[in-house]
Order: sequence, then structure tokens, then C-alpha cells
Amino acid sequence: QPFFFDAARIACVLSAARRDRFLGILESGELAGFFMLRGFDEGYVRPAFGVFVAEKFAGRGLARAALASAIEWSRENHIPTIMLKVSPANPHARRIYAAAGFQAIGTCEKTGHEMMELRLMSNNHE
Repeated sequence: QPFFFDAARIACVLSAARRDRFLGILESGELAGFFMLRGFDEGYVRPAFGVFVAEKFAGRGLARAALASAIEWSRENHIPTIMLKVSPANPHARRIYAAAGFQAIGTCEKTGHEMMELRLMSNNHE
């Protein structure tokens, strides 16, 4: 969890965002979830991807579509690498990330979650 999900904290995070990206996922006009690329505002070159889809909308491919959108935006904006953390208790998400090209790079000491990254550009920006 990137931050606490109470209304006040969400409002604070969104209002403070400058370069970080937070996007809603709409399904038939209803907010089904959101995804983000964050870390830019903290000075990181490599953003962290995160996605949340409400249980009511699970199984519709929305998280996969959000990931594809984040990857496309990152490529268009010359972001060389995206990272993410995934719980060991979520093998389905890990398979989605691996299928998109993410590779394991270690374990987060703080959470125990697997850290993964996707390289979008080589060091020569090819």
C-alpha cells in the first residue's frame, strides 16, 4: 500500500502531486479504481507503478489495461524504467507483470514484497 486510503490522505497526496501521475479507471461511467506512477515528486527517475481495482470490477482486465497505459505513457515520455512491488500472496498480479516484461530485482526489506522492474530504454536510449 503506497499510502493510507482515507479521504483526507488521498486528497493530500493528489493535491501535492506535481509530476506524479494518478489516473482514475472508469467502467460505464463509474470509478472502478485508479493507477499511478509516482516517485517523480520525490526526485526519483524510475517511477513506481501501482494499481487498485475495486472488487466489484475485478476480473475485467482493468489492471492489465492500466499497466499497458502506464507503460505506453512512460515510453512516450522517455522514462527508462518502471518499478513496482507485488505481494508474494498475489501470484496472479506477479504473472501479469512478468508477462508484461517485468523482472524480479529483489525483495523490499520493509514490506517483504517482491520488487520488479521493466526497462523501457537501454542506457543509449535506443
